[in-house]
Amino acid sequence: MMQKEKLDLKELMNEHTINLHSRADSKMEVLKEMVSKLESIGSVSDASSFLKDVYAREKEGFTGIGSSIAIPHGKSESVIKNTIMIYRTNQPIEWETLDDLPVRVIILLAVKIEDQNNLHLKMLASIAGSLADEARCERITKVESKQKLIQILEQNEEGEDQ
Repeated sequence: MMQKEKLDLKELMNEHTINLHSRADSKMEVLKEMVSKLESIGSVSDASSFLKDVYAREKEGFTGIGSSIAIPHGKSESVIKNTIMIYRTNQPIEWETLDDLPVRVIILLAVKIEDQNNLHLKMLASIAGSLADEARCERITKVESKQKLIQILEQNEEGEDQ
């Protein structure tokens, strides 16, 4: 019998999908910047179409989870490769959040429309699980290395299988 497939965050994000010094100063600006980057690295075929899908999801409910972090996401036909994009802004930006505070860390999930294995739910669960720890959230807002950021998010994955 096959073991349940484990989500490998390294397959979904890398140093090219992380920007720790975005100068964006609004939700719209940072999302446009992130989606444009997704298109340039080949994860998305049509940036404007994907951005519309992300905004459609934003209308359904808050993606700001608190602790200066938002997790916008979009399931779209324009997604070529499932990807996690992480941007941290130089200054806090307004966002609809559970704690009514601005955000600095935006974790954008780009998911293919043909998501038979509910990958977007696994991605969300994995990221949300990592962010349930307040100390980890604090480290994410301050970390200065892309590799270290990936390690911080993966710590939850590694610790749970024991």
